[in-house]
Amino acid sequence: MNPYKYIIYNLYSHVLRKKSNTPVLDVVLILSLVHFFQLMSIGIILEKIFIKIDLFHFSKSQVAIFAILFGFINYFVLYKKARWNAYLEEFKDLSPSEHKKRTILVNSYFGGGVIIWFLLLFFVE
Repeated sequence: MNPYKYIIYNLYSHVLRKKSNTPVLDVVLILSLVHFFQLMSIGIILEKIFIKIDLFHFSKSQVAIFAILFGFINYFVLYKKARWNAYLEEFKDLSPSEHKKRTILVNSYFGGGVIIWFLLLFFVE
């Protein structure tokens, strides 16, 4: 099983249950935010080990443009309506214990990415 399928299923089914007006946008924004934190974490690690990148001296407009482009790219790469609906079908019959176990892993993935980024900020000069 591809774990990313379950991540999308978990988020998508959650926002559908919450009766969101824009479920796809909600999922893509959450994934974009998590991917952004992961990308920044990789940048911090690379900066400390190999490359001198000045990650924290971009202007607000540069960050905003990057975030918008990053969100659009995530939308076009990640969202395929038929595939997301297939994920809903694939995982709908999971046992409650399996669903709980996988949900813990999904929350660890999201929380861990953000926590690692914040911890790495202590190593930025």
